[in-house]
Amino acid sequence: MKHTVKTFNYINEEVKLMMKNIVYIPIFLFAFLLLTVTSYGQVDSKNELLKDYDKLMKSNPNSLDAHRNFITKWKDRTDDLVVIYGKLANNSPNNALYQYALGYVYASSGKDENIDKAIEFFKKSVELDPNFTMAHFSLGSMLLKKGDYKLAEIELQKAIELDDKFYSAYFNLGEVYRNQKQNDLAMLAYKKAMDINPKWGYPYFGIGMIYFDQDKLQDAELQLNQAVKYSPEIGMAYFKLGQIYAKQDADIELVSKAYRDGQKATQTTKKDEARAFYELGKIFSDKGKSGLAVQAYKNSISIDPNLAIAQFELGTEYYKMGLKERSIEHYKLAIQADPSIRNLLNDEAKKQYESGDLESALASLDKTLAIDPENASAHFYYADIQQKQGNLTESIKHYEDAIRIDPNFVKAYMPLGDLYYSQGKVKEAISMFRKAMALDQSLESYFFKEGSSLLDSVEKQIANGEDAEKIKANLNLARTNLEKHILINPDDSEANFKLAYSYDMTGDKSNAMKYYQKTIELDPSRTDVLILIAGIYNDQNKLNEAISTLSNVTNSQIADPKLKVKAYRM
Repeated sequence: MKHTVKTFNYINEEVKLMMKNIVYIPIFLFAFLLLTVTSYGQVDSKNELLKDYDKLMKSNPNSLDAHRNFITKWKDRTDDLVVIYGKLANNSPNNALYQYALGYVYASSGKDENIDKAIEFFKKSVELDPNFTMAHFSLGSMLLKKGDYKLAEIELQKAIELDDKFYSAYFNLGEVYRNQKQNDLAMLAYKKAMDINPKWGYPYFGIGMIYFDQDKLQDAELQLNQAVKYSPEIGMAYFKLGQIYAKQDADIELVSKAYRDGQKATQTTKKDEARAFYELGKIFSDKGKSGLAVQAYKNSISIDPNLAIAQFELGTEYYKMGLKERSIEHYKLAIQADPSIRNLLNDEAKKQYESGDLESALASLDKTLAIDPENASAHFYYADIQQKQGNLTESIKHYEDAIRIDPNFVKAYMPLGDLYYSQGKVKEAISMFRKAMALDQSLESYFFKEGSSLLDSVEKQIANGEDAEKIKANLNLARTNLEKHILINPDDSEANFKLAYSYDMTGDKSNAMKYYQKTIELDPSRTDVLILIAGIYNDQNKLNEAISTLSNVTNSQIADPKLKVKAYRM
């Protein structure tokens, strides 16, 4: 059985109902095409629903249009519909229409949490009937809503293959491309939809959005005016026109009228309105029009108090105006609505920090911590700056706060351990280093690699005759890193050897001997180290000890020619 419909006959009526389920960005025809249905009053009687269903199953049990009409009528009773169609699909597992209808129930609920369920049953439908045009379209559209653009493209292309006049499928395909910034392909898809139905506004809207994003405002305005001319229900087209006028510094009444028209449009949702006012606020803010920006953000929040980004930007605008108490109030409301938005508070400080403007970064972090004292990242950056400025007590306090707030904040453990180490708090330092390494195993060899790399640099600096102070500084830093590594890994023979060698290079024979001997204790096969120990004895005129050390070293065991010469001379 082929489940196809002549979409071009009724699409203009359907879209008005479809767009009520559209997410603001991206705009697309939501998951399915709704047939033109009569205006039903508010009906909530379960008995009446069951009577309607019985009537449907007796008169048109295999009609795609009839099932969609029925589901659309009762879409506010998703739970009841899931029970009814769940049983129908379960009893007829090989019936593509019934699997589709259950997917359609989930899709028509308009709830994001039902997207995966809708996709599941639309997939079953197309597996049972690969030529089910509407199922491919609905599946592609739901994948588009989910953001799975590659799979959405495949399904929409299949719908078009089955029905090359399916202009809403071309539009959704354009949305797939636009959301991937493939604007040339999006344009082709939108224009194909226009060719089929030149008096349908949605593809004009899609093209207008491309131009808007490219800041081609005159072109965008032209397309958006065409969109509302043919499909006046597209509220978002009016909002975008208002934003164009705001960008062009047009009279505020022109902006206001566009927004009023958008609010009156039949396909405008509260979510659309709130987002549109937030975007308008951003435009005014960028232009330095704080009063208008504040009013736009307030309008957004009055429509959706939980739109965190609008609360955040209102806080920012108040802060710029010097109204700090109001600013903090709205920042806190933003974090309450969406805890992840606290990351935006750190962005300004991070940019200042990365540019080297530490004083401005500290001021921004003071603001952030006043608003959000439990912001681990802010404490970390504050600690880092204080450490750079030599305020070690303050630095330690904020590193400790970062870890208290977020025990998995790995970046804070290593510098805190370094500070403890510099103050002689060895046990505390080791604890911090080990916690960092437990969270990130790649740090286990961090100090060893740093120390080894610095030693290699020192040898090159000596060979090149570079500045003695620089060599000394790098050597001390190498030694410090190796000492830290040995604190955590005392039985690492190679680390003990390198530490000994660093002391030997500066003439500290006592410490060099200590760590050479530790190396031999850990790895008795290190002939090269025995020769270096014997060399120290020789330099100290302890010839018996030198000879005793070399007594078990044969010439064949010495691989390094330099060590052969050294051993021979002794």
